[in-house]
Amino acid sequence: MSYSHRDRRHLERLRVHLQPLERKGVIDLWDDTRLLPGSNWASEIADAIETAKVAILLVSADFLASSFIVENELPPLLAAAQRGGAAILPVVVGACRFTSTPELSVFQSANDPIRPLAALPFAERERVWARVGDAIEAAFVDRNPTDGWMVANERRVVGSLNELVNSKPGSFLIVSSGDHYVQFVLESDVLHCEAVSNAYLPKNLRLSDKQQARIVAAGFAKPTEDIGNFSRRYQLKQVRAELPSVAKMVVSVLSEIYQVSKNSRLEVQLTLEGESVQA
Repeated sequence: MSYSHRDRRHLERLRVHLQPLERKGVIDLWDDTRLLPGSNWASEIADAIETAKVAILLVSADFLASSFIVENELPPLLAAAQRGGAAILPVVVGACRFTSTPELSVFQSANDPIRPLAALPFAERERVWARVGDAIEAAFVDRNPTDGWMVANERRVVGSLNELVNSKPGSFLIVSSGDHYVQFVLESDVLHCEAVSNAYLPKNLRLSDKQQARIVAAGFAKPTEDIGNFSRRYQLKQVRAELPSVAKMVVSVLSEIYQVSKNSRLEVQLTLEGESVQA
C-alpha cells in the first residue's frame, strides 16, 4: 500500500476491513510500517513492489505532494502495472487533483473521485472499504479488480448452490435484487433454473427485446404457457462440477442484463425442507 503518513487514519481503517483476508492467508498486506529501523528500506520497498499482486494507492493532496511517493514508489508500481504485474487500485481519500493526474486517473478508482472518503458519512466510507476488499479478492482469483462486486456475489451464490444440489428434491434457491431474480428448483435428477420474464415484472422494469434476446443467448429457453419465465435445465450429475460457472452466469445475468446496480447487495435465499437460509 502506498499512502501519505498524513492519511494514516485511512490506512488503519482499511487494515480492519482486510483483516479477514489476511487471517485466511489470501493476502499478505505490506506497507512501510513493516520497515524496521536500520533496514535497507529502498531494497525492501522494491521487493514488495516486485511481488505485489495489487497495489492500493490512498490518494490525497498530501499523497500527490509527496516527493518520496512520486519519485520512489509510483514509478516502479506503474512500470509493474504496464508489464502486467501489480493491479493498481486507487482510493481517493481526500479532495485532490487525481483526475488531472493522467498517470493515475487511467486506473479506475474504488470510489467516485469527486466524492473522496473524507467527504463521505461513515456508512458510505465503510461501503467503499468493503468494495476495496472485494476488488482485492477478485485480483487474487485472476479477475480484474473491477469485478470485485461480481466475484463476491458469485462466491455467495456458489456456496448456496452447493448446499442446494446436495439437498433433497423440492429445495429451492432464489438470487434476487428487488423484482429481478434468478431461481433454482431441485428435482430428482435435474436442477431447474428460471430467470424472471416480463410476465412477472412491473411495467417500468420490463425487459427490452434486446435484453430478452441476451437472456436466450445465455442459454435460457423463451417463456411458454407452461413456464412463464425464461428457463433452462441442468443435469444434476454434470452440474456439480460446473457450479462456479453457473454462479458466474447468475450474477452476470442480474448485473449485465437486468442491470442490477453494483452498489446493491444480492439477496440469496435458500430453502431446504421448509427451512429458509439467507446467505
